[in-house]
Amino acid sequence: MPLDLNEALSGLKPSGIRRFAALARETEGCISLTLGEPGEDTPQEICAEVARSLADGETHYPPNAGTEALREAIASNMAESGLEYGADEVIVTSGATEALFSAMEALLNPGDEVVVPMPAFLLYQSLVTLNRASVVQLDTAPHGYQIAPDALGEVVGERTKAIVLTSPNNPTGCVLSAESLDAVAELAAERDFYVICDDVYDQLVYVDGYEGFAQRHPELRDRTIVVNSFSKPYAMTGWRLGWLAAPAELVEQVAKVHQYAVSSAVSFTQRAAVRALASDVVPMRERYRARRDLVTQALAATGLPTPEPGGAFYAFPSIEEFGMSSEEFCTRAIREAGVAMVPGSLFGGEGHVRLSYACADAELEEALVRLAVAVEADHEHALVEVEGRRVQRGGRTRPQQHEDAGQVLLVPGEVLGDEQRLVDAAHLGHRLARELEQAGVVGDGRVAVREGDARRAALARRGLVGDAPDLAAQAVAHLVGEGPQAALQQRVRRDLVAHVARGHLAELEQARLLALGLAHEVVGVAEEAAAGGERVVPLVGLGDVR
Repeated sequence: MPLDLNEALSGLKPSGIRRFAALARETEGCISLTLGEPGEDTPQEICAEVARSLADGETHYPPNAGTEALREAIASNMAESGLEYGADEVIVTSGATEALFSAMEALLNPGDEVVVPMPAFLLYQSLVTLNRASVVQLDTAPHGYQIAPDALGEVVGERTKAIVLTSPNNPTGCVLSAESLDAVAELAAERDFYVICDDVYDQLVYVDGYEGFAQRHPELRDRTIVVNSFSKPYAMTGWRLGWLAAPAELVEQVAKVHQYAVSSAVSFTQRAAVRALASDVVPMRERYRARRDLVTQALAATGLPTPEPGGAFYAFPSIEEFGMSSEEFCTRAIREAGVAMVPGSLFGGEGHVRLSYACADAELEEALVRLAVAVEADHEHALVEVEGRRVQRGGRTRPQQHEDAGQVLLVPGEVLGDEQRLVDAAHLGHRLARELEQAGVVGDGRVAVREGDARRAALARRGLVGDAPDLAAQAVAHLVGEGPQAALQQRVRRDLVAHVARGHLAELEQARLLALGLAHEVVGVAEEAAAGGERVVPLVGLGDVR
């Protein structure tokens, strides 16, 4: 019979983030926005310290808690942000992950509960599970990703041992407000539980007046554990260096776990870590701020609702309107658009996806273009086929009946409905055509229309058009360019890239983004009409339409 293993492992799965990162690597030409890792290499002045350490023979066991020089440098760095810890209250760890592991191993007993505000990095749940404790999720989405006092009070119970706070948050980038921090502090004091602060993004904050929990509530120092890392602000993810700070009596117990888990952090990296703490992170933070602004503008223009990231380097747009799981959305984005993101379900935030903007600028711009084109082509347009045939929207189908038997009309999906909305759709069609022509994206166009007297009469009654067949065609049909569809796609993409590069994506007319999805559908209609010998009506008088 097979030998038993630790039962706590049965509920754990390999990292889903790494799974999607691997799928991106396997897909030729795919741009990966998956890993929370700076695209930049570690600065050379930091790397150079490793060579000096090796040359000086720093290849032996260091103290378990880290070298005195590094722990003093960490304590000094924390003091600059308002946190008072001595070098003897700091442990140098193998990344923030090991710091969190050691902290939870020291705190938790079987049956304890740990509150985790969601969405969150699911490492926390895995570490809690390994200690045979339980995660109690606190949904922050209904409160703008903040911690509401009443909601927190409902999840804190007699078995609550700790709460984990991450601000700025992974995956949303949201920064916890003073009210959120105060709600936690009040209950932590009243109910006696620990506060574990995962502060790995605290130097990548874009809002004024930022305070972490430990800075705002020093009166709870006895039950606060601060975890931090060199990975994010100094582009040192592969170095696996972090730290933990807590009161001396608590550090003494955590150090036991650290000692028997990893012994110590690598000796010849610790001088380089001292050099990193002395470096200026402002230039890197400002690069991330610029990328944050670019991403939020692009997602807004694409129509994906996104909470404003106040820090870190993630955005968490909603994809709920597509009617598919975040896993399916991300899988399709890789295969169909060549852009890799992470499903929100992996963070307890189904209906969203996480994208990291910690990559190179050129890659980020191209990824946003691909995403915009794919999303607009998918969710903004519908092909209406009447009398028992089907309507397609966003790759999904539903039955559609219409009074004008035999007519095919291309309209944006959101304006399907009554006659007035149809007229509005016709106006949108004109605006699309006019904007595209004036922008030089396409020249004279042609439209495919199957004549429908009832539709033409309805439009005429509203005074939109006369009875002339060519004017009716303008009112109910949409533009398709004379050139190949690929040429239109290339021009739309180039136009979008230009706006992205100038930082003015928010000013880009939606019409030009809609054009690509429009072309996908109209080309098919035109080909079908031509194959059936039906009349293809030239679009005339375009400049007179308002």
